[in-house]
Amino acid sequence: MRAAVLGLAVVLAAANASAFGVQGDLGARGWFLSADGTANGTDLAALGFDDAKGAPEFRGRLLLGERHHLGVSYLRIRREESAAATATILGVLRFNDPVSLDLSVDDVRFHYGYSLRPDRWLEVQPFLEIAYLHGEVTTTETLFRQTSHAEDSMVLPMPGLEVVIAPEFPVHLIGRAEGMGIGKGHLVDVEGGAEAVYSLFFAGVGYRHADLVVNEEGSNGGDLADARLKGLYVEGGLRF
Repeated sequence: MRAAVLGLAVVLAAANASAFGVQGDLGARGWFLSADGTANGTDLAALGFDDAKGAPEFRGRLLLGERHHLGVSYLRIRREESAAATATILGVLRFNDPVSLDLSVDDVRFHYGYSLRPDRWLEVQPFLEIAYLHGEVTTTETLFRQTSHAEDSMVLPMPGLEVVIAPEFPVHLIGRAEGMGIGKGHLVDVEGGAEAVYSLFFAGVGYRHADLVVNEEGSNGGDLADARLKGLYVEGGLRF
């Protein structure tokens, strides 16, 4: 009798473990972004930031059961651009002043989401991310040998929503939007794309747009950052 009860307990435990399975993925993304706006009072487009260049992003995610999503991601942006800016003295003398700008941004996000409707045709996932942003901007004016440097960090709670169409099919569509503003600035991040899955592998392509404002005053006056980052992304990884 005891052996039968023990056997039944093992079967039920295995069934419950199977029902509350754990899935995960590890992925890497290249975001080919361009930027316009200002950083440390300097026009980004005038210095060539409107040309798209790659920025790497790495992520890991876990799905607990069918509804609970945990994750962490890290985006690293490093850009250095330069151009000759036209300056004027006393409204008469005009000359070219070589200017360079070195931009560094680290974006770390911790994710928790809950699937409201997990089925084969539609998945709706409201989520909350905690974003840690650290940015540094260095501007150098060669002619006058002047260098200005500004840096700041902020933590943002970012509520959002992710929608997946046909999540259990080999190819599905994904759209997500998140954002939050505080007295120190705001970040709004929107993206949409398609993802394909084959065996343990997945790959995706899409478009991402982020609007970032940091109200801390930079060395050149004005906001430390008031920029729009946008461009195509490609990604891939393993799903287990």
